[in-house]
Amino acid sequence: MLVRRPAVRSGRVRGWMEAFNRRGGGWSVSAMTRRALWIVAWPMVGLIGFMVAGLLPEEHVWSVALAAVLWSAPPWVGLLWPFWTALVCVVTRVDFRWLAVSSLGLLAVGVPVQCTSFHSGPSAPGGASVAILNVNAYSPDPTPAPLFERVKALSPDILIVLERRFDDVPGYVRVADDFVAAWPRPSHHSAVYAKPAMQVEARVTEQLGSASQAMPVAIAWLPVERVCVLGIHAPPQVPRDASGMGPYLDWLVERVSSGRVHRDLAPCPDGAPVVISGDFNHVPGSATIRRLTAQGLTDVLQGTALASLTWPSGGGWPDMPVFRLDHVLAGAVVLTELRKTRVPGSDHQGWMFRVQPVPAF
Repeated sequence: MLVRRPAVRSGRVRGWMEAFNRRGGGWSVSAMTRRALWIVAWPMVGLIGFMVAGLLPEEHVWSVALAAVLWSAPPWVGLLWPFWTALVCVVTRVDFRWLAVSSLGLLAVGVPVQCTSFHSGPSAPGGASVAILNVNAYSPDPTPAPLFERVKALSPDILIVLERRFDDVPGYVRVADDFVAAWPRPSHHSAVYAKPAMQVEARVTEQLGSASQAMPVAIAWLPVERVCVLGIHAPPQVPRDASGMGPYLDWLVERVSSGRVHRDLAPCPDGAPVVISGDFNHVPGSATIRRLTAQGLTDVLQGTALASLTWPSGGGWPDMPVFRLDHVLAGAVVLTELRKTRVPGSDHQGWMFRVQPVPAF
């Protein structure tokens, strides 16, 4: 029996069918649509990469490295999106109106450090200034004299040094250290220094992490300001051993809750507000940072993106920071005068800030 197929009466449907047939069964895509897809593909790749990073295993060295790249990509994707768009416009020989869209990607570049959240404000009287510096135990510089000059210019009240490149700092008293311990490498040490008139109690913990990769935590209690400062040097996961980060973080999150000391952080009393800063050996957005902010800590540098990159900055590496490995996380504490500083001879840049006194708790 012959069945007559109904005629396609809609001109729009007929056009779709003709386009489908012309391409041998594939839908036709206009030049405008193809151009838009090419332009939007750039940020979409960055977004997908950021989402995939959280799915990569944390126990393997190179998956950790790839995740760090993907988590750090969005600001760079936003910065380069207008250039990508311009290239597409040149290749496809169209005008540059698409640049107005891609210029929105510049919002991901971030704001200057001076424009950060309420934790970082203008200078205020009182408080204690704190600098936390990874000084690079393997510095190619033959002498730490330029570093001492930088410390003299910064003039922090409290100086927390990560890695052992020297024992004493001119003009400062060494309050606590772990130099007597025979750790496998000088990069596994930390120390707390203070100006002679400063009131501070401090200690450096044992090595925390795994049997093959561990680092200490420097703990400083400021009794006048009533604030606990933790100088962090998390075990590096790349390029050799990713096993130390998990146990190191476990130790921290067990002792900090709601942005305050929960337990066992002597000389800091329980309930004291906490500031955690130093070399975290991981990037914003990573599981490492998220685990700590889940303890009631705020990433003071959130939103600064490219303005707060700290590594690599020389010290035997190219002087071209592309990652933020050094962070400042704060609980119920007001920080002012937040600034990034270069550390002569080191591959890291460090952070300095003023801790304002908090009410009795």
